[in-house]
Amino acid sequence: MAEETKSPEERLPTLRGWFLDAEDGTSEARTEAERARDYYDGRQLTTDELATLASRGQPPVIDNRIKPKVNYLLGLEKRGRTDPKAFPRNPDDEEGAHAATDAIRYVCDLNLFEETGALVLADMLIEGFGGADVVVSRDAKGEHRITIEHFPWDRLFYDPHSRAYDFSDAKYVGGVLWMDEDAVLSRWPGSKPALDGAYIFESGSSETYDDRPVVWADPKRKRVRVIQLHWTEGGEWWLATFTAGGFLDDPIRSPYVDDEGKSECSLILQSGYIDRKNWRYGIVRDMIDPQDEVNKRRSKALHLLSVRQVIAEQGAVTDVSAARAELARPDGYVEVTPGMKFEIQQTGDLATGQFALLQEAKASLEATGPNSFLMGKQTQAASGRAIMASQQGGEIEIDGAIMDRFHQFKRRVYRTIWNRIKQFWTEEKWVRVTDDERNVRFVGLNRTVTLGDEIGGLPPDQQMQAMQEQALFPGDPRLAQPLRIENNVAEMTVDIVVDEAPDVASLQVEQFAMLADLAGKMPGLIPPDALIEASALRNKDKLLEKMRPPVGPDGQPVPPPPPPEIVKMQAEMQLKQQQAEQDAANQQAKMAMDAQAAARQAEIDAMKVQAQIAMDQRRLEAEIQLQQQRLAAEMELRRFEIEGKMQLARVEAAARSELSRDVAADNAEARREAMAEHSAE
Repeated sequence: MAEETKSPEERLPTLRGWFLDAEDGTSEARTEAERARDYYDGRQLTTDELATLASRGQPPVIDNRIKPKVNYLLGLEKRGRTDPKAFPRNPDDEEGAHAATDAIRYVCDLNLFEETGALVLADMLIEGFGGADVVVSRDAKGEHRITIEHFPWDRLFYDPHSRAYDFSDAKYVGGVLWMDEDAVLSRWPGSKPALDGAYIFESGSSETYDDRPVVWADPKRKRVRVIQLHWTEGGEWWLATFTAGGFLDDPIRSPYVDDEGKSECSLILQSGYIDRKNWRYGIVRDMIDPQDEVNKRRSKALHLLSVRQVIAEQGAVTDVSAARAELARPDGYVEVTPGMKFEIQQTGDLATGQFALLQEAKASLEATGPNSFLMGKQTQAASGRAIMASQQGGEIEIDGAIMDRFHQFKRRVYRTIWNRIKQFWTEEKWVRVTDDERNVRFVGLNRTVTLGDEIGGLPPDQQMQAMQEQALFPGDPRLAQPLRIENNVAEMTVDIVVDEAPDVASLQVEQFAMLADLAGKMPGLIPPDALIEASALRNKDKLLEKMRPPVGPDGQPVPPPPPPEIVKMQAEMQLKQQQAEQDAANQQAKMAMDAQAAARQAEIDAMKVQAQIAMDQRRLEAEIQLQQQRLAAEMELRRFEIEGKMQLARVEAAARSELSRDVAADNAEARREAMAEHSAE
């Protein structure tokens, strides 16, 4: 039966057997890797050794010289980190290469790949191998998200017959996960039969993957061991997820392809060193024996300094145990039977010998990996050339082996990221680029460029001309007509490289100091960009890019400026000329201002005279008007007086006339009354 026609149930025993073969075939290597991790963590004494020290009353002393060496290499990697860069394979892809660089860096920044890479390097340095999984999933918006997930060494397994540092010859590789049952059921609904089968399947001889149960499942904790396996079949990569009892994800061809369209494995593994037994190991393995000797020599020397050997005749002391206790004390006191032999042997020569061997063991350990010169801890007087030679030797050993393989791992990850981008980023996507701390820019991938976008990118004077030539108007539907796809990742062909750190940092510093000294003594001899190129500045490529001369309208670089001396002389002459012109202008301005001031003063004086005349005229007119008003008032008053007198005379006359009439009337009435009386008589 062909492999591709097998059912999942028929495949499961084979895949499960591969995992068990990997577990059994790498059991001893994993035990050694676990020991390397213990030594890095400072757990360097066995249970028996700790018990022996406890019986002596001697505290355990561990001089851990492995951890600083490993940490130095991790710090060296951090200091020399560089970004990936894509280069075009043909002139037409030059602009696309910049977009590819920005896209890859965007994915790395989004996944904090620098930290992930540091974890993989730590696994390579200590246990001997590590890896990461570059996969694609959909986020909450439904967009494809490229994820870089670190796989610790103790969660990885591989074909034990593989001998390549990058596992390119491996039949299979995979990862092990311990998951709670509810988490499995939540992620893989309907996986209950596979879980039940895992609880009853027992196997396994190593404890590396066991976390710490020794079977495929832990019924008490309700946890199961989940296997993610990648394997080659018929020249293609396949993958599946399963437990001992069944599949969680059925076997399928890998959904990921490389730049040639062939299926590829998403799990990227890398080794530090490989011995003839096919064991993967790091730099710690060579340090374990010297480290053991350092610990034991130091412990032995301390023991010899704290104990005393005695040769005595039987009965020389009454209580041997009490005498031993007193001899162990710095101020011990022992009473000896007179005449009996009791001699205390000197063991200082043995302690001295142990100290000498201790120094030799330290020197042997110092010669492995980064030395004190390289780590900046050398305090003895030494020539600069000797220090530089020691640093150079240590860094050649580092960069020429395991660090070079780590850089290979990073290049493989970058290439895989680009493959994922080309395969899954098929729609328009904008990525945020933060290579400039002051200016954040956005780069569009698979961007549809319309006629409106094309015209909008022209200078303002050309935009109007283009609109008129094509009889276009604002809001014209033809402006939305697509012209091309900008930065179409599916059609880009680029090479991914990594700017490597300098081969020898100390030598570079020495050379830079020499160039800087020479530039100080002979100004103008060494261009500034050459000094920056020779320095160890971070992101110096960006600084050099900013220093490059601008390009003229003809596409040719603008000529460099004249030497500083000529510039200074020209500036001084220009300054003097400007000063003279300024003085002449100031004098002319002063004369003009004086003339303007005189004219203004004359104008002001004339205005004053006119104002005085006008004021006098207005005052005279006011006085005449006031006199006229006074005369008019007096005449009106006189008229009022005459009219009053005339009115009074008329009133008096009327009163006298009325009185005369009243008197006449009274007299007439009196006469009538008298006549009436007279008639009556």
